[in-house]
Amino acid sequence: MKPIFFERIELLAYDIYVTHSREMEVVEKVQSYLDNKPIGWHYYLDLAWAIRELSLLPKGSIIVDAGAGNGLGQFILSELGFNVISADVVKRNITPVLQRRYGDLIYDLEETKKNISPKDLWSFIDEKKLTCDKSERIDYREILQKNAKKHCGKIFLYNTDLKNMAELPDNCVDSVMSISALEHNDIDGIAHCIKEQLRVMKETGALIATISASYDVDWYDEKTTGWCLTEDTIRSIFEHKKSIPSNFSQMDFIADVLKIHNNLLDINLSPFYFTGENTAMPWGKWNPRYLPVGIIKKKSGTQGDFRAEWKPVSSMSVEDQLEYTRSILKGIIEKSGSHLRELKREKDARIGTKENFRSHGTTEIFRHIKKIAKKVLSGN
Repeated sequence: MKPIFFERIELLAYDIYVTHSREMEVVEKVQSYLDNKPIGWHYYLDLAWAIRELSLLPKGSIIVDAGAGNGLGQFILSELGFNVISADVVKRNITPVLQRRYGDLIYDLEETKKNISPKDLWSFIDEKKLTCDKSERIDYREILQKNAKKHCGKIFLYNTDLKNMAELPDNCVDSVMSISALEHNDIDGIAHCIKEQLRVMKETGALIATISASYDVDWYDEKTTGWCLTEDTIRSIFEHKKSIPSNFSQMDFIADVLKIHNNLLDINLSPFYFTGENTAMPWGKWNPRYLPVGIIKKKSGTQGDFRAEWKPVSSMSVEDQLEYTRSILKGIIEKSGSHLRELKREKDARIGTKENFRSHGTTEIFRHIKKIAKKVLSGN
């Protein structure tokens, strides 16, 4: 089988709202259906990016959601027609809204193990999974169809340490997704998790992971209880050689755009950020202290085709850099402008003290983006 995954280390930029607009719509639709399930501030970027990568797999594939917890990702994967092994040490909370939609699709493997031998667990998963023709591709238009049994993949709740998924055999799953989970281990623990996830996936599979990135030193974030890692540390623990491309050289630009107040991520902050000091955004004040980064790690060494929509600036000519920057900034302004107007009232209601938001919110983001664009385009 031809390799389909393109290995890289990619800081997740705000322009994902533009470049991954269809995937972002999927995230927002499923989140809305699930009573606006709260998510971390950068999960919109993480999930849209991961969905784009996993869309290369056929419908009916089996994907481990490593560190799934009670998160949104497993339900998005199910809606897309993937079978999901929801792996985490925490016990899941299946709310009434989840029960209504996914009750017939969820299997608690802890309960299953009471009736079968642990060595037969994989046979049980293989028997119960949604089976599709290998040529059938996922279709974003099929999410939230009325007949969930027909369209959605099965979800297998697997309580396990990600460093030891012993009941899953070698080479059994098609790929692994891990959204902002690995960094909650120590650095040696992250490396062990990666090795275990590579063990259970097929030779053609890949680990699609997001973690937190740092510029020049590894540091532990007490508020998120997770590590923020440099490019060198990421390369070390994922065993990515220097030949694997990265866009860390663009970190300053990506961070400048991400920090603009009243952008879509700021406006969509989940309510739990407004409850006190001990959150990643104390009292809901927009101030990202790290960047999300996506890493693709294949099990085999053969590189897939270069993804045309991802172009690290360092690999472009000067002319292409300018054109790319202009197009991205234009897309951000257009996308943000229309979306901001729709969300202003909600933001006003949430933060009554920000009285000037209605008249100045959109203007502020445009002013900052143009300032950054001028700086980039001038070469300074």
